[in-house]
Amino acid sequence: MTSVTCLRAASYRRVPWRNGGGITAEIAVAPMAATVAGGFDWRLSCAEVSVSGPFSEFAGYDRTIVQLSGTPMRLVSGDKSISLQLGQPHAFAGEDAVYGVVDDPVQDFNCIVRRGRYSTQIESLLLDPRSNSERQLAAPVVAIFVAEGSVKVWFEQASSDLLSGDTLLIEGDEAKKLSLHAATSESRVLVVSLVQAR
Repeated sequence: MTSVTCLRAASYRRVPWRNGGGITAEIAVAPMAATVAGGFDWRLSCAEVSVSGPFSEFAGYDRTIVQLSGTPMRLVSGDKSISLQLGQPHAFAGEDAVYGVVDDPVQDFNCIVRRGRYSTQIESLLLDPRSNSERQLAAPVVAIFVAEGSVKVWFEQASSDLLSGDTLLIEGDEAKKLSLHAATSESRVLVVSLVQAR
């Protein structure tokens, strides 16, 4: 059986970063009652990074970050340094010592999965009001996060209207055929597929 949950940005639970450096808006976590301290299988969240500093360590997990706004943040790990591209996913291991350098406050989206239990794929789509985007997804967990603008999502003959920051969470083993349409101007959505490891 498939369940569909519309999660509004205003309802997200605010939790401290593991390293105490800021606050994260937790979108969804599995199991539902899991905590950062106690461990989890997967977690979706977004946060504002206002000052440069180290990322929290999540040993045994894989992380994917997507910067949503602001001047591109620079990630420094050892002798390596990369600048994020707005709206584009960047993956790294949770145990990597990563330092984020920001010139001004930025917002980002985060997906963290327990290695060996889940893997993730994030597709960043820029939607045009004049056309629909069709997606056929086989993942048991799919999340549609609106990074910018407003979006209408059709799934199983029902529709959901999502505003910036909202998320549509679809869970179930059945294949999922989605249709996405930008309701106003160009809108960006992140399509997150979470797959259980075999």
